[in-house]
Amino acid sequence: MSSIKKLLLAIIGLILSVSTIMASLYIPTPQDTSLPPESITYDDLQPDEFELLYETNNLAYYYREDRDIIAIKDKRNGYLWKTGLDIEFNRYLEEACNLVPDEEKVNCDPLEDRLNTTYTGIANSLLTIEYYDVSSSIRRLSSASDSGVTSKLATVNDDPSHRRLDIDFTNLNIQIKLHIHFDDEGIRYDIRPDEVGGGGIDSLAAIMLTPFLGASGGAKAYWDPDQQSYRRIVPNPPLDGYVLVPDGPGALIRFVDRNTNLTSYVGNVYGEDLTEADYYYGWESSYLPVKSPMMPVFGIAHGNRQAAFVSYALQGGEYMNIIVSPEENLTNYTFAYPRFEINKLFHQVYNKQGDGYFTLMENRNSFDISMRYDFLANDGSEDGFPADYVGMALKYRQHLLENDQLPSTISHEEIPIRLDFVMSDIKRSVFGVEDVIVTTANQVGSILDDVKALGINNVSSGLLGWQKGGITNGHPGRVSLKGAIGSRNDYRSLIQKAKDLGFDLSPVQDYVTINREQVNYFNTAAKHMNGWYLEYRLRDVMPISNFGYARPSVSARWLLEQSGRLASLGFDSLTVEGMMSILISETSNNNSEVHKTIDRFQSTFDKMDDSMQIAATKVWAKDKVPEYHNEFKMVPGISMTDQATLKLVNDQF
Repeated sequence: MSSIKKLLLAIIGLILSVSTIMASLYIPTPQDTSLPPESITYDDLQPDEFELLYETNNLAYYYREDRDIIAIKDKRNGYLWKTGLDIEFNRYLEEACNLVPDEEKVNCDPLEDRLNTTYTGIANSLLTIEYYDVSSSIRRLSSASDSGVTSKLATVNDDPSHRRLDIDFTNLNIQIKLHIHFDDEGIRYDIRPDEVGGGGIDSLAAIMLTPFLGASGGAKAYWDPDQQSYRRIVPNPPLDGYVLVPDGPGALIRFVDRNTNLTSYVGNVYGEDLTEADYYYGWESSYLPVKSPMMPVFGIAHGNRQAAFVSYALQGGEYMNIIVSPEENLTNYTFAYPRFEINKLFHQVYNKQGDGYFTLMENRNSFDISMRYDFLANDGSEDGFPADYVGMALKYRQHLLENDQLPSTISHEEIPIRLDFVMSDIKRSVFGVEDVIVTTANQVGSILDDVKALGINNVSSGLLGWQKGGITNGHPGRVSLKGAIGSRNDYRSLIQKAKDLGFDLSPVQDYVTINREQVNYFNTAAKHMNGWYLEYRLRDVMPISNFGYARPSVSARWLLEQSGRLASLGFDSLTVEGMMSILISETSNNNSEVHKTIDRFQSTFDKMDDSMQIAATKVWAKDKVPEYHNEFKMVPGISMTDQATLKLVNDQF
């Protein structure tokens, strides 16, 4: 019996032993799947004090001028959505109650508990901004604030389905025009960069849209005659439901009456642009890092297949955060919203010791914002989109398919497996570093034979550290084979063997993460906005402890150069890493435009040899995705978390 067979049998025996032990004992964990939400009972409400703006077969749209709130009446189920809480400022309620005799104050309208004047404005608003005050602290001001802002809704080109909210933050001298489009499926909000201006524009940090749409929870503070104050707190009627966020394969943040404070979920879509990070360096995390959403989408469901919406960015997703504030965080509500970052503080270094100061970006981010909200109703029997997380996924997948944004997927008759081989890497030596050979090309071929003999037929295999320098120092633009791993003939034989076995075989290469031992940094490595090279530092004593990142233009050039050389060697598949998980700007002159990086990478894939297939653990769902002439596929057999992009939209959970 070969060593590989013995190893596989030992692993199978261990799994069976553990399974037998665990089968006898059930231990509940936070990972357990909860039951669907309870059905909710709601009245067929009418939006009183609202003006009808537009009506379709499914939806009717109303507007309340004094609070900047749009009410959406869903005719399919009678449900009434509001873009805000539609509440009065507490101070006006208190002023009215002060005019009432003490013995009648118990009949005064209740206040909103834990909502101050600022947050009441946010809770009603269509649009809220974050800005930096004179002390460089973040403040918030909404289109529905009690003071310091004016807003006016207008009709565009006599088209009732296209409105524009002109907002003037008078105290800040910032003006924003918010375009609102109505149709039979939902609402689209557009903000054009040339319609965001004013003398105070450089203080603008971020823009947030309808932060309290679909919010759940809250509590009212009633007048307590015994204490002569608003001390009697009564929670609002419970609403069962959840927020969907694209965390890994998709996560649900349920509406729960919590008894402890929780931090907000902040999902940085596509990951942080490191050129705009607070500092030019980062450290290896001491805990499992949180994965960034690879899609600009979230949703909220009320009840069980009764009412829901899914929201996704059509433009501006590269600058978007998905934020969910749970109940007991700042307020008594659970609410979710998109946040688009315009400007931020970063650490400007002025000497070699790393001393510096915080300053705003010289050139703020300038980009189009387009955010879509599609409303779902009932069990989906009429249109195929149930009002739950499955319907949200199906709706978003439909959008991707209609806009050629969904990479092709492959159905498998047999369960696929991803089998990666570590060929070589480096270790410290007396002088610098040296290669350590782990697996040769001939050994890979023998193992693949054993795998096939075991009846495993659907294999996608990757070669890590397949050239000189191994995983860490192999040059991403060259093909420098090391004889101890395998000659050209050895690799050609291995490629042919994989084809004969029906297996996919691809070299694995990271085209973004680099180090000074590996490549020439000059005109290659990416820089932070402060002018210093980006750094990622490992805490442990490793052969290489400081890493950087290649400029996107260099990564693209390396991919084309190396893939062409690999194709001439006989490979018809390549596993691309780095470019699929690290998104940074081509920073120059203190100006970063991360959206251009995705466009650059996508056009680079289009330029590759038609015969070269691309294997990737992650892909972006973005507004511009070309039709790939090479087969762009998700690698089978890896964790579902790493396959988040297609897991959410294709497997429908």
